[in-house]
Amino acid sequence: MNKKLPNKEKILEYLNNGGLFRKKEMAEKLGVPKNCRADFRRFLQAMERNGEIPNNKKTDNKKPSTRDDAKSIGVFKVCKIDDDGEILCIPDESTDNDVIPEIYVQGKPAPKIGDKILGRISKQSENVYSCTVIKILTNSQKNIIGVLEKTQKGFNLISSDKKDRNIYFVERDDAQDSQDKDMVIAMPKRGKSKLQKNAVVVEKIGSINEAKCFSMLSIVKHNIPNVFDKKIIDETQKMTVPNLDKRTDLRTIPLVTIDGADARDFDDAVYAEPTNNGFKILVAIADVAHYVKNNSELDKEALKRGNSVYFPDLVVPMLPEKLSNDLCSLVPNQDRACMAVWIDINDNGEIINYKFIRGLMKSHARLTYEQAQNACEGNLCDTTQNIKQQIDNLYNAYKLLSKARKKRNTLELDIPENQVIMDKNSNIIDILPRTRLDSHKMIEEFMISANIVSAVALQEKNQNHIMYRVHDLPPKDKIEAFNTALQEFNMKLPIDGAITPKHFSTIINKTKDTEHSTFISDIILRCQSQAVYSPENLGHFGLALKNYCHFTSPIRRYSDLLVHRALIDAYNLGNDGLKREQKEKFEEIAENISNTERTAQKAERETMDKYLSLFMQDKVGSIFNAKVSGVNDFAMFIKLIETGAEGIMFLKNIRGDYYIHDSKNHCIIGRKTKTRYRMGDLINVKLQQVSPIKGGLEFSLVQKEKKNNFFKKEKMKKYSKNKNKK
Repeated sequence: MNKKLPNKEKILEYLNNGGLFRKKEMAEKLGVPKNCRADFRRFLQAMERNGEIPNNKKTDNKKPSTRDDAKSIGVFKVCKIDDDGEILCIPDESTDNDVIPEIYVQGKPAPKIGDKILGRISKQSENVYSCTVIKILTNSQKNIIGVLEKTQKGFNLISSDKKDRNIYFVERDDAQDSQDKDMVIAMPKRGKSKLQKNAVVVEKIGSINEAKCFSMLSIVKHNIPNVFDKKIIDETQKMTVPNLDKRTDLRTIPLVTIDGADARDFDDAVYAEPTNNGFKILVAIADVAHYVKNNSELDKEALKRGNSVYFPDLVVPMLPEKLSNDLCSLVPNQDRACMAVWIDINDNGEIINYKFIRGLMKSHARLTYEQAQNACEGNLCDTTQNIKQQIDNLYNAYKLLSKARKKRNTLELDIPENQVIMDKNSNIIDILPRTRLDSHKMIEEFMISANIVSAVALQEKNQNHIMYRVHDLPPKDKIEAFNTALQEFNMKLPIDGAITPKHFSTIINKTKDTEHSTFISDIILRCQSQAVYSPENLGHFGLALKNYCHFTSPIRRYSDLLVHRALIDAYNLGNDGLKREQKEKFEEIAENISNTERTAQKAERETMDKYLSLFMQDKVGSIFNAKVSGVNDFAMFIKLIETGAEGIMFLKNIRGDYYIHDSKNHCIIGRKTKTRYRMGDLINVKLQQVSPIKGGLEFSLVQKEKKNNFFKKEKMKKYSKNKNKK
């Protein structure tokens, strides 16, 4: 450092005593010679980057009104998030946390634990301060979560992140008693060589050889809370099913639950009976609001989790087992508290009336989708032989609801799904196509109907705090990109007019029996906005609905619990409705539960990728039927038809040509041969490499299937007709 420059202490003393933030002014006041000004500016920039002084780009021309204002701006370190989700920080230079007042972080962007922020503090009350974020200066150092592989000198750490292609070296002394094949959390460490990346283990997760290992890896990676505090468990142990009291007695009504054979909770039951001009439907849902009281420790934990997370081999529930698997699970022949709605539909499947009640019910049977379907087709078992008429009523009511759905022109994408069968040790036994039966569709329609009337009822009751499930219109730029891809098919969507699901349905139907149906479905899916929770009603585009809430799964979604509480208020069904504190934070809650849902989806997808990769490990060298699920400027993304496993094929490894990415048409094109591979194309691939830790598969191209081009044929027919006319 230039000896003529002031040191850090003098610069900080100047700023803390009300000095101006302008570099030129600082240089003059601190006596920096003119021939050293460039070095002084670089020194200040280094202090800015390290978070030791404010960023002058934003504050050079701002003069603090008082010395106190200058002192109020400082660097703080985010130290924790409290039980209410509030972010707290401490002065960065402080070492004694016990004597520091509570400083609550306000504003956006929201920092994470370990981040350093430049902020302005203000006193709220005795020993309580708030810190408004001006800028996040340095993000907390990113953890490496992965698996150790033993070497002669120590361990190699393979990150579980697909994007992290580094191999980190962990010395034996830095391994914290971890062994070969252990899953660990590590931190980067400065090594002796710049060419080698080092790390130090900070926590052991478990072994890669243990059951549920990949699920546990995702839980840690995505910071998903998976253990309930003892005080929360204790809170649930004293809970019991309530007495009838003011509840409606529904126990004699033959409600049944219909779920998958592997379902872990049963939170909805259904019943239907014919009327003179349609059907009367009853949808009963576990009364979670009775047990999860506003602002209780249990409620705070449920809000923090936002939803349950479903891995192939385990569930991280939103609520403790006493509720999720017992009191709020509608098991047969047991009294259960419920929120329920009677829905009247006419012969066209239109909803003409509804009524919400709080009741006490008893499930008369637990059916699987297959049992219900078989019963409808006349193949009865011991469980269904005594309730055949009730099952027929359910199916007949569904047919009417289905009629109304078709009339609405909802967005129907045919996206095949596979079901992974696992044993108790998390080994994949089989992968089977997931069959979509009428019984699946029936329950879906009943649940959608209950969700619709929940939103409508709350609006009619003038409730101001409604947690909607919204699916906004596709963004204009995505519509334009979609139209570009449709040009060769002589079809397009309106840009300026109102887009409806019917526009997409028309295109789907036109291409339904062609080789391009998969491509069309894929780009339509990518065109859509993401469904989220919001206090603002934006409607549900995919379902073609103006009003929609989630009412049917409060065991596993906090959004549904909020809707139940709002309905309790609207219909005077108790004193455990929405409280003022929650109403004031409705937008914040909506953002939180939307984020936890996205995190859960990402964690579930990544975990499935890892288990599928493990399943494929002994199949290296095999050839598979696949489709192109995406393209970019360096790779094609591949999805296997048989298993649904996904992987990558690097363009540089495709022999015989150099391929260029055409983003507008979602394809790559060979420079010499003009061979084109487009999203949705069916191809044959060879499995080259497997990385279960990352959930990664790498493929090479075998050949492209020869297919007839339907649209080129149609164009040639039109051309021939026009030529003959001439």
